[in-house]
Amino acid sequence: MHGLLAPRGRLALVWNRIVPTAPSQTALDDAANAHSDRPRRAPTPGRASAAREVFDLLRREGFAYEVREEVVPLRYTAAEWVDMASTYSVHLTLPPESRVAVRDRLAAFIGDTGVEAENRAFAVIARL
Repeated sequence: MHGLLAPRGRLALVWNRIVPTAPSQTALDDAANAHSDRPRRAPTPGRASAAREVFDLLRREGFAYEVREEVVPLRYTAAEWVDMASTYSVHLTLPPESRVAVRDRLAAFIGDTGVEAENRAFAVIARL
């Protein structure tokens, strides 16, 4: 792993996740999948466990690291949320007529209320 970096170089791992807070992810999933035999969203592996594995690997390889997190509150209109949600593979793999139905159900559920969310941005900066 050391060969990846120039002397005194840094490795940055950066990602973000947008999490709806009102309505909840479960409520949005239920609305999108109403009257559908499509399975519910698969549970994701424990994020804390995955992060620990990365941190353990960095330590084993001799890296010192710092973790930065920024949480930004967001608000989406129904159209904005539906457009964003429609870019995920679980939506894109649906037949075209089902994609339209899911979009319509989701937009109707959200209505004029919109979606409140948090953008959780993470950065792990490692150096030798």
